[in-house]
Amino acid sequence: MKALGFIYKWIVKAEEFCSKLLLVAIIILCFISALARYMDFTVTWSLDLVSLLFSWFAFLACSQSTRRKANLGVDILTRHFSKKLQCGIELFNRLIMFGFMVLMTGWGAYMAQLNWKTKITTLNISNSYVTLSLVVGGTLISIALAIQVVQDIMVLTGRARMEDFAEGREE
Repeated sequence: MKALGFIYKWIVKAEEFCSKLLLVAIIILCFISALARYMDFTVTWSLDLVSLLFSWFAFLACSQSTRRKANLGVDILTRHFSKKLQCGIELFNRLIMFGFMVLMTGWGAYMAQLNWKTKITTLNISNSYVTLSLVVGGTLISIALAIQVVQDIMVLTGRARMEDFAEGREE
């Protein structure tokens, strides 16, 4: 189990590093493209590359948000419920999200395989690299949700408290 924890922490650090790197690259590319357009020089490939990088950034950021339990939620009603009921509702929501992510990840893998020969014309690379961002991001999100489902079950069965799994803490 400790080896799995070590591997997961390494994946989390790599994911955070990659998302920061992607965001910086997107900003630099957009700036260069805007500057080039100002000087009447077209960089036709920049929009396609920014779109490719943004798809990867979006899924990596979503994975981090899910892991930190920072997803958008409306708790105006549920915050008045008991802690166990809140946890049960969270468990239900996470199970639905997990099922959806597994389906989307599988569908993304199928689409990536199906579209492997389709090219992004200006970059001359496979369009599947965009779709693979869903597969990688969906897998990371599914792992985070699976961990949270186990945590919720532990809380509901009395083997742990919600405070044991503080937001943003990797266990």
